[in-house]
Amino acid sequence: MKRGINQFTYKPLIGKFLLKEYYYKKNMSQKEIGKLIGCSQSCVMDLMKHHNLKARIAAKRDQLGKNNSMWSGGKIEHHGYILIKDRDHPRSDNRGYVPEHVLIIEKNIGRYLKHDEVIHHLDRNKKNNIISNLKLMKAKDHNELHKKLSMYNKKKIILDVIKMSDSGSSVLMINKKYNQLSQQTIYNWINRNGKYLKEIIK
Repeated sequence: MKRGINQFTYKPLIGKFLLKEYYYKKNMSQKEIGKLIGCSQSCVMDLMKHHNLKARIAAKRDQLGKNNSMWSGGKIEHHGYILIKDRDHPRSDNRGYVPEHVLIIEKNIGRYLKHDEVIHHLDRNKKNNIISNLKLMKAKDHNELHKKLSMYNKKKIILDVIKMSDSGSSVLMINKKYNQLSQQTIYNWINRNGKYLKEIIK
């Protein structure tokens, strides 16, 4: 059964004429209409599609930002980063959001970031945006730092794999702990194969 359709009469919960009256003439939102007829906003959206009625553009119906029923307070999470709504910022994305750590650093230094500047999270927690955890860096220096951190973490894992093997753990047992590694990779590390591994454990 489609949303907005009466399960007994198979008729829409609201007719096209009345829906147009509420939505276009009285400028009511879909959420407000939903409350009036006893269904959700998505239900009203389905009814509008059923009646071939087009939704107003958010800006025209004054439902941008806090006036929008989907408003999240101007703060969202994306790929692990916290984003803040700031449409006027030069680094804002197509939705008008800017990474929170960028805004915090810029406020601290009193200017916008340059195109070759990035911010490093010292504890590698993308959500921890307190000023003491943020370091302003050149993009190339930041890339080099992450390469070194990646190598350091790989070395720690290799040495732990070897330690586990020396303590009697099988390849399968080690693979349960480090399931991102193939069993062949673990076998090679245990048997000290590969130039990179020899450099680490020599």
